Amino acid sequence: VGRTEEAIRLYRRVIDSRPDDPDLRFNLGVIFLEKQDFESASNVFRTAVRMRPEDGRMWINLGVAYEGRRLIPSAIEAYEKGILRIPGEELGYLRLSDLLIDQEDFTRAEAVLTSGVSNLPDSYDLLYRLALAHARSGETGEAMRRVLDALRLRPGDPKAQELKGWLENRKP
Repeated sequence: VGRTEEAIRLYRRVIDSRPDDPDLRFNLGVIFLEKQDFESASNVFRTAVRMRPEDGRMWINLGVAYEGRRLIPSAIEAYEKGILRIPGEELGYLRLSDLLIDQEDFTRAEAVLTSGVSNLPDSYDLLYRLALAHARSGETGEAMRRVLDALRLRPGDPKAQELKGWLENRKP
């Protein structure tokens, strides 16, 4: 209801009485992410992942916090740990691949997206981004295959239609 500061105070009080509960820290960290207080969020999520290192959600949210602080190598590492623990977490694949593309590490980005698509074959966003990655690396046949897969999920999507048209006009 928009009473963020009150929620933060309440979570901190409850955490003081239940310091071993990583779920409370997770919820507090999400509030900090919503506020774009990435430093506080990363502090909370770092503690939460130490408490429950097997929880991929904790790692992915830590990645979001690190990304917000522009700590890109740390964000990449956190996203990688998150998707290893939850191979069905679309957000982790999308954010990790975006960072890798920003770093011009196209080979790793393609591998991340391919892994994401194999785990989430009905993800339009993963298929579309994988088509883009293949198009960037000159693999127009594979790009066309992936964009057609994406269009089966969202037939009228203008971005995918535009990419398909561009690929059709490429000379082999």
